[in-house]
Amino acid sequence: MERTISGLDDLDHNQNIASALARTIILWSSVETNLKSLFMFLTTISFIETDGIFAYITGFHSKIQVLKTLADRTSLTDNQKKKIRARLNKINRLAKTRNNYVHHTWWLDEDTKKTVLMNSKFKPGDKKYLTNVNAGNINNHNNAVQRWNNSLVNLLVSLRGTYLGKSYEPIFELLDHPQDQRPQSKSRTP
Repeated sequence: MERTISGLDDLDHNQNIASALARTIILWSSVETNLKSLFMFLTTISFIETDGIFAYITGFHSKIQVLKTLADRTSLTDNQKKKIRARLNKINRLAKTRNNYVHHTWWLDEDTKKTVLMNSKFKPGDKKYLTNVNAGNINNHNNAVQRWNNSLVNLLVSLRGTYLGKSYEPIFELLDHPQDQRPQSKSRTP
């Protein structure tokens, strides 16, 4: 039996999915911020420099690869490098689901009134062409992202005091303060 589907411009029909996706956006923004913090720690450069450089590394997978390479080239212990790699690998795998949410087409199955994602890499009729999506699936993803993001933050905090050629303690100020209570940086005039 062929499914009747129609495109979606919004998720007004399912506020639970809309709410879960809003959390997805916030969580992945936090992941990106913490990846920048890791970059800043590994390179020992300032936050402003990190922000500028990290923005030019396009693609999430590329950022992960750069961070792994940087970690491998530091004086961190093998165990510390292994922990960094493990967190980056898990976060990278979770990014695949996030990419599905962002890059696949959202549809409403008119017959079941369920929200589905269309993966255009597959042909109609293929089992992977349409995937049912519900708030529970998205929340499970979000919980995994939250766990691994927290694990990354905890690892960064555990590296406090590790010397990589230059001490740059302000990274830990970023980790110690909630986002809306971070100390304001002092502007420098030439």
